[in-house]
Amino acid sequence: MKVSYKKRDDGKQFGNLSFPLTIPGNKTVVGMELRGFPNREGKSSFKGMAAGSNSAEGLWIAYPGHDELPPMDKVTGVAWFESAYDAMAFYQINERSFLGRPDLAENALFVSTGGTPTDGQMCNMLKATPGAHHFLCFDNDKAGREFCAHFHRFAESIGIPAENVKDFPLLPYYKDWNDALQQKTNYTGDEVIPLEPKEQEPEV
Repeated sequence: MKVSYKKRDDGKQFGNLSFPLTIPGNKTVVGMELRGFPNREGKSSFKGMAAGSNSAEGLWIAYPGHDELPPMDKVTGVAWFESAYDAMAFYQINERSFLGRPDLAENALFVSTGGTPTDGQMCNMLKATPGAHHFLCFDNDKAGREFCAHFHRFAESIGIPAENVKDFPLLPYYKDWNDALQQKTNYTGDEVIPLEPKEQEPEV
């Protein structure tokens, strides 16, 4: 995570938290996921991708506790999120239970799609981590459930075993993991419906 600044023609300068995007297996930065600093009410004023970002393939990829990513073919688990904020919130909530799982062990990655997951993002990561278990931690709303369903179908289409892709649902009444961390239960978007149980559901 870094801080980037943009200066407008009128002289005003704006800063954003910036999360570098890369393509699995390649260290070249292909863009930035951006998040504005919280305002006085604690809300972020901006979220999106930096201009020119390869949002079709680029992912923010984090390896908790390490400065360098492990070799992709050694990765044992990948947790998928719609934003880097959600990934960091999830880590704070589930650090012990998630990283202590035997199917994740030492080499677990957290990735953010920066919004709607694309086929390019999924394809590159799934092919780069053939032996990994993938945990879908998308938002607990209609769009998030659709992302999970599409991910399962896509993974199956390229030969990933069904048991290697698991949904990791939020508790009811939280829209996303950042809300869960802050215990914001007043979600007023489309109805939050718990995901249907899957085989070998991971414990929170």
